[in-house]
Amino acid sequence: MTVDDIRAYRRRAMERPALLAVPAAFDRPFAGALHGVRGIAALAVLWSHVLALLAFNALSTSPLGLMAGGGAAVALFYVLSGAVLAISLRRYAGGLAETVAYGVRRLFRLYPLLIATSAFALAYYLFLHPRVTSPLFEASFFGHYDEAFSPVKIAASFLGLIDKLNPPTWSIFVELVASALMPLFVLGARTPARAIVLTLALLVVSFAMRMAPDSHILLYRWPAFMVNFAAGILALHIGLMLRPRLAALGTAARVLLPVALFLVLMNGRALMDAAGYAYGGHADPVTNLFEVMVSVALVVLLLEAPPRVAVSAPLKALGDLSYGIYLIHFPMLFTVAGLFVLGFGNETLGAHRELFAIGLAVTATLATLAASALAWRFLEAPMIAAGRGLSRRIAGKD
Repeated sequence: MTVDDIRAYRRRAMERPALLAVPAAFDRPFAGALHGVRGIAALAVLWSHVLALLAFNALSTSPLGLMAGGGAAVALFYVLSGAVLAISLRRYAGGLAETVAYGVRRLFRLYPLLIATSAFALAYYLFLHPRVTSPLFEASFFGHYDEAFSPVKIAASFLGLIDKLNPPTWSIFVELVASALMPLFVLGARTPARAIVLTLALLVVSFAMRMAPDSHILLYRWPAFMVNFAAGILALHIGLMLRPRLAALGTAARVLLPVALFLVLMNGRALMDAAGYAYGGHADPVTNLFEVMVSVALVVLLLEAPPRVAVSAPLKALGDLSYGIYLIHFPMLFTVAGLFVLGFGNETLGAHRELFAIGLAVTATLATLAASALAWRFLEAPMIAAGRGLSRRIAGKD
C-alpha cells in the first residue's frame, strides 16, 4: 500500500459519514395524517366495488359515489408507500444485514393477512358462490368466481403472485416488487435533484409500458407504477422545501385543501373524461400521471398537517385498519351480497333496489371494518411486532 493509497482511504472514510447522513427530508416522525388517509382510500376502493357489483344505477350520484375512485386510491397507495418506506429506510446504507432485515419486515407486514384473506376468499368461492345467482349483480363482475380455479392458481394466489382468489391482490404484487426496489430508490433519491431524475426516468418507463407486449415478467404492467413510489420520495423533498410556506397557511386551509384534493383525486377520471380524455384502461400512463400529481400534492399537504390532525386518534385507528380493509373487503362484499340474496330473495331485493343498495353498502362497510379490527388485533399487529423483532436481531441491534 502506497502513501497515496492511505490518503485515498482516509479521504473515503471522511466522506462516508456525509454520504450516509440521514437526508433532512426523510428525517420525520410517524406521519399520522398519511397513515389515516390510507384508510380512507381503502374505504374508497370498497365503495367503488359496491357500485361495480350492482347491475343497476344506484348510489352513483350520492355522496358515496363521490368517494368511489378505487383506481385512483390505488395510485395514492403507491405514492404513500414511497413516502412512508423512504422514511423507514432513512438510515439505509446498502448493507446486506440491513437489506435482509428490511425484507423480513416487509414480508411480515404483507404476507400474513394476504394468506388469511386468500383463505377467506377460497372459502367463499367453494361454499357460498355456487349457491348464489342474481340479476341484480353485474355479470362480468360477480362472475369473477364462476371460473374454475386450478390448484396452481390457488397456490399462486396465496403467494400474492396472481389475483384469482382476491382481485385486489394484483396491487399487492406491484407493492411486493416495489418493496424489493425501494432500497435502491431511496439510495438513488437522497437529494431533491436525484429524486427528480429518478421520478422522470420512471415516468418514461411508465409511458413506454404502453408499447410493451403482454408478458409474465411484466405482470399487471408493474413497471408502469414504479413512478408512483419514486414520486412519494420526491414528495418528502418537496414537503421540506415548502414547509415554511405551508406553516404560514391558516389551520382551515391546511385541513380543507387536502379534503378538496382527495375529492379531486377520487373523481379525477370523470373530470378527465369531461375534459375529453378517455381512460385507456389498466396502467394508462396519462391517467396515472394525473393521479400521481394530485397524490403528491396531497401527500405534501398531509406531511405538514396541523398537529391536531397529525395525532388524530380516529385517523390512527383507520390507518391501522387500512391494509385489512383493502384485502378483506372484496370477499366480504361478495359474502354479504350472497347472504342478502339467500336471506331475502332476488324478487324482494329487486322490488326495493335503492334500499338494497344502501343496505349492502352499509353492511359490507361495517362487516369489513369489524373484520379488519379483528385482523389488526390478532394477526397484523402481532406479526408486525414479530417481524420487527426478527429484523432487529438480523441487523444486530439487539
